[in-house]
Amino acid sequence: MEVPPFQSIIEVEPVKNLVLRSNFGVNYYNEENSTFVPRWQEGSRSVDTNELETSNAEQFNWIWLFFQAV
Repeated sequence: MEVPPFQSIIEVEPVKNLVLRSNFGVNYYNEENSTFVPRWQEGSRSVDTNELETSNAEQFNWIWLFFQAV
């Protein structure tokens, strides 16, 4: 599951013609997978055990640009 990126921007003008901007952003991603293979037999070929594999991946990134002149 991927969550849409979040971004927040703040601008201030402490004195005339000097604009400062602060930018904060977040990205989040989460993935879960499962694979199941049942035991089976076909003629002389067989797999004697069930097999279950699970995995999880998570990623969280953030960035903050403290005040920069615009």
